[in-house]
Amino acid sequence: MIEVQNVVRRFEQQRRPVLNGLDFKLERGSFAFLTGASGSGKSTLLRLMYGADYPDEGKVTVAGHDLHRGEPRALAMIRRRVAVIFQDFRLLRERSALENVRLVLELRGVDRRLAHRRAMEALDDVGIGAFAKRPVPQLSGGEQQRVAIARALVGDPQVLLCDEPTGNLDEELSMQVLGLIDLASSRGATVLVATHDTEILRRFPHPTFHLSEGKLERRG
Repeated sequence: MIEVQNVVRRFEQQRRPVLNGLDFKLERGSFAFLTGASGSGKSTLLRLMYGADYPDEGKVTVAGHDLHRGEPRALAMIRRRVAVIFQDFRLLRERSALENVRLVLELRGVDRRLAHRRAMEALDDVGIGAFAKRPVPQLSGGEQQRVAIARALVGDPQVLLCDEPTGNLDEELSMQVLGLIDLASSRGATVLVATHDTEILRRFPHPTFHLSEGKLERRG
């Protein structure tokens, strides 16, 4: 479902590649964590997997589509099948929490009433249903994070990429959210979660890949 083959990614301001000959594969329905120090390239690797960036060398294949050339058709298909929980949320600030989540379904042609119901269910699942009609600027950082998580999960994605999804949440809610992400995996989604949270790693014993000096090492 996700395959990274001999990928190199360089940035001009850095002496060595941030990703250096990376090989990595996740099968359909698998769940793995991605760890590494700040600046080690975790977010860069995720960006390659959803087509926001491209490798200097090598190949990235997601859900059967080759992303390394950035072809519009492949990117359009990927964005229907891949959901991302961003570290900076990327919510539409002029819309409410409910509208942010519902829009994912409406863009896929889901009936408006059904989209409304499913969006409300997703917000309830992350404990923020009471704030559904509240505009994004009136939500706290943790509340915005939960909206972003609901938005990612509502469409039952084939691939779910998460960049520090619990960074603004307390421990109890972090465990609840990871439970929902784990459930998405059990339903067939391929999940990769970048995290620094050691408690999550302890409580959810999935394979962990550690990124350091451009290389991946499997741990566990």
